[in-house]
Amino acid sequence: MNRQMFTPTAPKLSRLMFGLCLGLTTSLLAQPLRAAGNPAPSVQANGVYLYGEAAEADQIGKGYVVFSQRNGRVIGAFYHPSSEFSCFSGAIADNQLRLTPSEVGSEVASPQDMSLASLYQIKTLTDVSQNALKVCEQEIAQSEVQKLGAK
Repeated sequence: MNRQMFTPTAPKLSRLMFGLCLGLTTSLLAQPLRAAGNPAPSVQANGVYLYGEAAEADQIGKGYVVFSQRNGRVIGAFYHPSSEFSCFSGAIADNQLRLTPSEVGSEVASPQDMSLASLYQIKTLTDVSQNALKVCEQEIAQSEVQKLGAK
């Protein structure tokens, strides 16, 4: 996956991030709650996780979130297969992501909360999810280095 083919302009990325968050959240509210005997898996261990609106990865028209979790800190991407993706960083506690979209130009987005409880955890990462995560990890690491250099 080449980031250039997915690089939207700053206003477009803000709308994309908002749309993905809103789309995932809105569609999740319409889904029935999981059965009491089948609770959503908890994100506790450090590692890489993939969650989606569908139980299978990379279904066209469905939204996904992939992220790496290290000691409660997350870096990840929202994406729809065969479409654009957007990066975020943040924290996780009690299956709740507290995320901030990555900065675009001079824009700084507000943190947003997202529950993983209504999403399906997908055990196997796809090439699409791995590539989006890799690009986001690189972009956020570069952004953090630039912020440190500016201080």
